Amino acid sequence: MNYHWWIQKLLRAMPWLALMAMPCLVQAQPAMQDGLPPGIIQQDKGLIAVKDQMPMVRIAAGPLQMGSMNGAHDEKPLHSVILSAYLIDQHEVTNAQFARFVAESHYQPQGPYMRGFTKGTEQMPVRFVTWHDAAAYARWAGRTLPTEAQWERAAKGPKSLTYPWGDAYQAGLARLGGAVADGPIAVGSLLQGASAEGCLDMAGNVWEWVADWYDRYGYAAVAANTLNPSGPADGTPPEERFRKNSTASGNERSTLKVIRGGAWSSRPDMARAAVRMWSSPEHWLNDTGFRCALPLEKKP
Repeated sequence: MNYHWWIQKLLRAMPWLALMAMPCLVQAQPAMQDGLPPGIIQQDKGLIAVKDQMPMVRIAAGPLQMGSMNGAHDEKPLHSVILSAYLIDQHEVTNAQFARFVAESHYQPQGPYMRGFTKGTEQMPVRFVTWHDAAAYARWAGRTLPTEAQWERAAKGPKSLTYPWGDAYQAGLARLGGAVADGPIAVGSLLQGASAEGCLDMAGNVWEWVADWYDRYGYAAVAANTLNPSGPADGTPPEERFRKNSTASGNERSTLKVIRGGAWSSRPDMARAAVRMWSSPEHWLNDTGFRCALPLEKKP
């Protein structure tokens, strides 16, 4: 007997029956998976962002030893911060993913991203994008750019390592030290260089835009165990900072955004997880891309 046909006929004859059945039908729908925000699903291979099919990595709430004791001046002082749990893209956003975003959203990129997108490079990281391009993609995908602290925690792992894989550089674990003409490789190609939680390409391949404004003196102003630091606020006139810091070099934090991770042509020491570089958010670079993050809104 065709039970489906009889049920349809019955509901058409008695619409009130359909209304009575609605609570049962709603209860029959699969519930949102525990702890996952809308748009994120659990599959056999791990967490996936539905919008752009990006593999995601869960980073647990807890402390981070941010910066370094022996690095450049803007990495000091080493300081402890606390992060709430969040998700971060397993790898950098690819050419194919960015092209789909542009096609679906009709966004007009500021950077000439197609310069790095030729046949056969679909799975290479998108490049030639400004910070604003990266932020626009993140909004479309329902995520954000990671803060410096989120990016660094994902790269260092729970033990605050120097590199994603450990405290010593190991050749062959990251796309580093090549010629400028060499270019990047497909995302996720070097699985041995993964971080403790499984993030890929956190060292080398391309630099990555993050959310924070750059402040070379910013770490000194962060109180111990600050929760979810997001960098300095924009807007202070550079001239005021020149006077306050009494330095000829100044501190142009209101005009520069941070980039992290090193690129294929970087020296190995430039791909340490604590290294900070910077660029104007209006500028695009041939060796800079990005990945996204998503807070889980849980307190540590």
